[in-house]
Amino acid sequence: WLKSSHGSEAALFSSPTMLLEVNTLAGPLLSSFEADEAWTGRAVVEALAARTGLKADCTYRLCFGDEVLGPTRSLKEAGLVDGSTLFAVVIPCPYRKLMDRFKEKLAANKMTASVDDLLALQKLGEGAAPLAKELAGCADAECGPALRWHIVRTLACLGPEAVPELARFFRHSQQNVRDQAVASARRLASGKLWEDIRRLLPPENPDGKDVNAVDDSDYGDDSDNERQRPSTPPKRNQDRWL
Repeated sequence: WLKSSHGSEAALFSSPTMLLEVNTLAGPLLSSFEADEAWTGRAVVEALAARTGLKADCTYRLCFGDEVLGPTRSLKEAGLVDGSTLFAVVIPCPYRKLMDRFKEKLAANKMTASVDDLLALQKLGEGAAPLAKELAGCADAECGPALRWHIVRTLACLGPEAVPELARFFRHSQQNVRDQAVASARRLASGKLWEDIRRLLPPENPDGKDVNAVDDSDYGDDSDNERQRPSTPPKRNQDRWL
C-alpha cells in the first residue's frame, strides 16, 4: 500500500484536524505533517512517501503501540489524535515486481505466462489494491479476450478500492468481462460507494433479473459470482430423476 495509482487519497479530505509525527523504529523523526482523522493508513503512507522519496519497490508499515495501522483503517478508528506518534518500517513491496513482470510479458505477447503473475496478484488481495487503475489500463491494451477476463477477475480480488475500475467494464462488448465486472462490483460495493456505482450498472429486465446476470458455470469455479445454481435438474437428465 505505497502510493495509490488513483492519485493521492489524502487529497480527498479537506481541512486537517491533527498533527502526526512519524519516527523510525530507532527513534529519529522521519516526518511530521497535518492529517485528517478520516485518513486511512494508505493515505498516511502516501503522504509520508511523498515527503521521504521512498523507492517504488518499497512501502511503509505503520505501527502505533503494539498495533499496525492497516491500509483501510482510519486514524479515527485507530484512536489516533492530535500529536500522536507513528513508527514506520520500510518493507519490500511485492506487488510492484509482479506488476512490472506482467507488463513486460504483456508487451512481449506472452499471454499464457502472464496469467501466472495475475494469479499471484490475486493472492495478495487488497494488499495490491494500489495497482487497480494501472491494471485496468492493461485490460484496455491489445490482449486476447481470455487474458482480458483474467485481468478483470484480478481487479475483483483487490477489494472495494478496485470498484471504480470495475465500473469501466460494466458495458464492455465482451460479455464475460462485463458479467465479471458487474457481479464483482455488486459484491464489493457498500454504503456511499454502492450508491455511486449503482447508477452506472446496466439496466435490468422487466422481470427484475439483471441483463448481465452471470452464469458462473461458464468460468469454472468462480467464488466471485454469488449466484444460486438452478434447483431443477437439467432437462436432459429429468427422465433419470423421475
